[in-house]
Amino acid sequence: MKKKLFICGYGLKPEEITLQTLHIIKNSDIVLSDALNKKDALKLGLKKFENIRKNTPSQIVEIIKEKFAHYDNISFITYGNPAFLNSVTDEIFTKLKGFEILLIPAVSSLDGIFSVFLELNLLKNDLLIINIPKDPEDINFNLNSDINTLIFGAENLSNKKISKFFKKIFNSTYGKKYSFYITHIKDISFETEIIKTNINCFHKFINEKKMLTIYIPEK
Repeated sequence: MKKKLFICGYGLKPEEITLQTLHIIKNSDIVLSDALNKKDALKLGLKKFENIRKNTPSQIVEIIKEKFAHYDNISFITYGNPAFLNSVTDEIFTKLKGFEILLIPAVSSLDGIFSVFLELNLLKNDLLIINIPKDPEDINFNLNSDINTLIFGAENLSNKKISKFFKKIFNSTYGKKYSFYITHIKDISFETEIIKTNINCFHKFINEKKMLTIYIPEK
């Protein structure tokens, strides 16, 4: 029998977890996460838990391989729906061989983010969605000033190489003075702070420890 890896997610906050996911993680030999912290893991009743957020997708795959030397059933739980714009999930399916991998449906963080931006009348018409990867070697995207853009994983712009790439693309598309919005959305709350900034000042609000989202309105 093959050893199993369950890839799970929990929405915008740990309370937004499905009964199926909760059952799986509680019955796994160990739970690894790049999003859930130890305090919330205890609230969910997880006995064996490790936060591996500081690792790149490639490093996370290696950690999972190492854990399989000691455990038969492992859960990896991330933020939002693991099947949507998730570089770790992509890396797992590409590089983790010889194990059974099960992708578990989850609550999408996208719904919550839409709720916040729509309430402030910021999201209109068509939308381009981009994910900023953790690994600088995976950075590759283009911006389009004719369409509204939502950028996930903005906390990864704390990496100098990724930030340099983003600034170059942004300046050539919008110019140095064009304004955009950056936010840390902990949950669906109308009190969520949304900061209006520009490419010269945005680095002040980037924090690798927070889940950050950027919204760039069309020109």
